Amino acid sequence: MLKKKFFCLLAALVFLTSCQKDIPEPEVKAVEKKVAVTPMNSINTKNELPVMGSEQKDFLVEHHVKGSNVYIECIIPGISLRENSQENIGKIILYVDDKKVREISTAAFIVKGLSNGTHHIRIDVVKLDNSPYKLTKEFQVEIPYE
Repeated sequence: MLKKKFFCLLAALVFLTSCQKDIPEPEVKAVEKKVAVTPMNSINTKNELPVMGSEQKDFLVEHHVKGSNVYIECIIPGISLRENSQENIGKIILYVDDKKVREISTAAFIVKGLSNGTHHIRIDVVKLDNSPYKLTKEFQVEIPYE
């Protein structure tokens, strides 16, 4: 009876640990709306004020500190981190304390083993050839002294 419980426990442990590495990457897809296009030469804009636009799209970065690890999740509208995507493709470059740590191709990741104290983290979203999308987020994290 004890051997049967041991083997069931061992089988459950193997099952649970084998499924951990196959977590899908979170993707954010923009919702497409039907857009009507009207040529500007058919509209009277003589009395209209010009509108200045910005090329920078906004993206969201959420982080959580647990021990000496920082859990980070990025939501980047209109840019995919998968190379086989039909959207604009990009990657994340992670900097910790102004030093490049790694290029990342997943929207959620963990920065492990930071030393105690305050750290400056910067996340740049760039194209695969490292040309900028002009998307950058910076924040400070405090790793507690234990």
